[in-house]
Amino acid sequence: MSRWLDPRPAASHVHIAYGDYYTHDKPETKRITSPSLIQRIRTGAANDYINARFGGSLSPAIPFARLALAALPGQRLSLDARYRHLPPRKPGARLLDIGCGNGSFLALAEALGWQAEGVEPDPSAVAAAQSGGLTVFQGGVEHYDGREKLFDEISISHVIEHVHDPVDLLCSAHRLLRPGGRLYLATPNALAPGYQNYGPAWRGLEVPRHLLLFSRPALHELLKQCGFARSADIRTIDAGPSLSETSDGLARKLGITPKSDPMREAEHDEPEFITVEAWR
Repeated sequence: MSRWLDPRPAASHVHIAYGDYYTHDKPETKRITSPSLIQRIRTGAANDYINARFGGSLSPAIPFARLALAALPGQRLSLDARYRHLPPRKPGARLLDIGCGNGSFLALAEALGWQAEGVEPDPSAVAAAQSGGLTVFQGGVEHYDGREKLFDEISISHVIEHVHDPVDLLCSAHRLLRPGGRLYLATPNALAPGYQNYGPAWRGLEVPRHLLLFSRPALHELLKQCGFARSADIRTIDAGPSLSETSDGLARKLGITPKSDPMREAEHDEPEFITVEAWR
């Protein structure tokens, strides 16, 4: 099943909703000029894990410090999510981020050695990305019309819910992947516990920017229809607590009384966000 915005803004006017958006800022570097000993240890351990997990060569790295992360599954999941569960990079591998915003993920991928580029319709976000030296083209996936089998990895992270034609988006991504290439996709879940709890105050709706939300079965079926050989859910960090806090504030503003909060229950069947990977 799916949920859609009705009526929805026309494609010619939807840019108005992005006049002031977080992607207009330059990507953060988060460099600390005089890190403490604990900060250096944390950075060294994280870099060791990232290098082993994603095939990078980040420094400084503390050899074998990644083994300590075995006792910290939340930290591992956080790093995996930040790097969008990238596979180890092969020589000359190319990556495309569709709806790349200010290029934060492109910068991470480039640091791992990927030949990375992105497309983004928002001119302010494009300017922010290009000011950081990133290869970003203004527009959407139509920038690659008439071309195929260009990329080993394509990322569509929290973008599909913003577009007017999600079928064309996913089918175009399939066309642009090389055989065996992987698509990473993340989007709010139409069956999220937060929606059941907060209704129209749920942060994942984000009206009027989010035009369409999928359930997991609906999204996997669409990927199959677009030609992907297989797809699978990715286990990632739970977005429930952060979304619940924001949704609480929206509910108060709208005068909505939430139901008993499923985020605070020990288990729930559906995630707030769907995160999947699919292969050509």
